[in-house]
Amino acid sequence: MGEPLRLNGLNALVFNGGSGIGEATARSLIKHGATVIAVDTINSRVERHFAAVKGITGLGANLVDANQMPALVQEPVDIAKVVLFLASDDAVFVSGTGIAVDGGRAGD
Repeated sequence: MGEPLRLNGLNALVFNGGSGIGEATARSLIKHGATVIAVDTINSRVERHFAAVKGITGLGANLVDANQMPALVQEPVDIAKVVLFLASDDAVFVSGTGIAVDGGRAGD
């Protein structure tokens, strides 16, 4: 078996991170060393949900308001472009992978 995935020093932004697949993704990422910001709707109580979990910051935000996006995201349009690609027919064979929108820092 190969080396375990290590994400030490990397930041991850997980949308809909307060429950379900988003929550499971956030918890998995911290197990591999990433620092996670789990973003969910204002009414999701995501801040309280992750208050005791080291490595995850819960952030309730209006997800369509760029002013409420975490400082981790420099330009919301960068995330939007990836989301649009993944929702397009061009991404039909993209599955089971994470895409780092981090200005190239993942390769450091």
